[in-house]
Amino acid sequence: MIALIDMINDVLAARSPSGSNISTEVSKTLKDVGMIQALSCTLENLNLDHPECVKIANGIVKTLESLTVEQVQGHEDAQHKSSNLGVSGSNVHQH
Repeated sequence: MIALIDMINDVLAARSPSGSNISTEVSKTLKDVGMIQALSCTLENLNLDHPECVKIANGIVKTLESLTVEQVQGHEDAQHKSSNLGVSGSNVHQH
């Protein structure tokens, strides 16, 4: 589990060859395949008596935070772009 969490965090921190951050696309894909639900379910079912529990729980929470922050930022960026183009939500202003 620790290796999976580390891999997801590494992918979220990755950059494209041009140097741009790819985490918004990655977080959307991970959300689409159910990663947030899977990590949340894993967090619910952790054996609290296991000696690695704290490390695993902290890793899962960090990953969930990264995934959700990217989703919120991506959504805010999309709204900002829409407002700059004269688009409000799904409605296009016609002149």
